[in-house]
Amino acid sequence: MTKNLAEYFLDDFLMDEDFIQWVYNDRQDQNNKWNKYISQFPEKKQVVEEASMLLLSLKFEKHEMSFGKKINLSRNIQKSLEVDESVTSNPGWGRSLFKYAASAIIILGLAFIGYNAFIQKEEMVAVKNVVKKNIAGQKSTITLPDGSTVKLNAESTLTYGVSFNNEIREVNLEGEAFFMVVKNEQAPFTVNTGDVKATVLGTSFNVRNFSEEIDIQIALATGSLRVEGNNQNGNQSKLVLVPNEMTSYTKSSGEMIKSNFDPEEVLAWKNNTIYFNQANLTEVERKLERWFGVNIVLANQPITPVSLSTTFTNQSLENTLETLKFTLGFEYEFLEDKVNIQFKR
Repeated sequence: MTKNLAEYFLDDFLMDEDFIQWVYNDRQDQNNKWNKYISQFPEKKQVVEEASMLLLSLKFEKHEMSFGKKINLSRNIQKSLEVDESVTSNPGWGRSLFKYAASAIIILGLAFIGYNAFIQKEEMVAVKNVVKKNIAGQKSTITLPDGSTVKLNAESTLTYGVSFNNEIREVNLEGEAFFMVVKNEQAPFTVNTGDVKATVLGTSFNVRNFSEEIDIQIALATGSLRVEGNNQNGNQSKLVLVPNEMTSYTKSSGEMIKSNFDPEEVLAWKNNTIYFNQANLTEVERKLERWFGVNIVLANQPITPVSLSTTFTNQSLENTLETLKFTLGFEYEFLEDKVNIQFKR
């Protein structure tokens, strides 16, 4: 027998498939039955919010269990905690106690199996977003719903809403990516990096926004590009780039400078080329770690400062190290996911 909605408690909401669907997908739909329910039963608004917050706090990776199986598991957990109210002198007290105990166990059970009904395995993020994330040593090419493509560098994250389409084209970037945007004069394409926003109609450009670096760099390959950034006074700076121009935005001061750039250097990564231009030891170490997904441990420092200018295209880590050991004068050894380096004296 279906339970009367007016009698719903916290655990009832958590076990209702329609309610779960509403929380994750349809809360803005004023015609949905749950928005109407809140209007009809205002005294239930607080428990609805509590149930919603609990469900929205679940951000786990999708596993092999289907959504239906997860719901059934949760129901079985709940049934195992049901109490025969006839054995207690205070049925209301028993109902309240076991209601919250059941809810807590249900939440723990869902967390344990990795509950995420609506987001793909690599999109382990907030309900309304799609997230593509690369770890160190990994690159990927992403095709967006409008047909635009993004080549995403290692240690980089691209986020866009599930509402992304031919009319709403906006993404967020942490790290580095090269964008090839399908032209649509009616719908500008926007890349947000926090302090800086780049807007285009159709073009190709590179955005570099790693957290440990002092600048955000945006370099234009083709087309035209409008860049906006907040300066130190809270005002907005704007400029327009043409091909082979780039802007560097200093995070600390908000200063934005336009200059020319060398495409062979700035865009090398997307062509599987490691490019060093008078790189010091820290730059060499950090780039190799990001590129190959390893930890480099320095046993000592070189006698003379490193200034490396060279390129490696489609080379393995071992081949790269074999070349560098003669150029820079060191010995190396592999230890699990680490590379131990010792400079010669």
